[in-house]
Amino acid sequence: MTQLHDRDGDDDDERETPRRLWQSAAVRWSILSGVLLAVGFVAEQVGDAHGWWLTAVFVASMLAGMRYFALEALRELWREREIDIELLMTVAALTAGALGLWEEAAALAFLYSISEALEE
Repeated sequence: MTQLHDRDGDDDDERETPRRLWQSAAVRWSILSGVLLAVGFVAEQVGDAHGWWLTAVFVASMLAGMRYFALEALRELWREREIDIELLMTVAALTAGALGLWEEAAALAFLYSISEALEE
């Protein structure tokens, strides 16, 4: 009976799988941001890609990267009345975009989002 009990305990340990990096939604959104950013950079370098679609790729990269930290920044500002690094990065990315520097905005959003995602 002791062996049966020990075996049941082992089964419980086997069912608990460690959390994988790619199982995090924040990491997946950050990776999407990075892939879109890379597509935009390659398209810029390879060809004469200066159309609206290239800007759309960088905007999509920025939005994917900002998905979590921008929402967190707004929640903290609204609920706790705190200005935090997430809000500063959100304002920086949006300001870069407003200045027409979409690739810089996308790079900032990607780098900050992946650092935040990996920190968790």
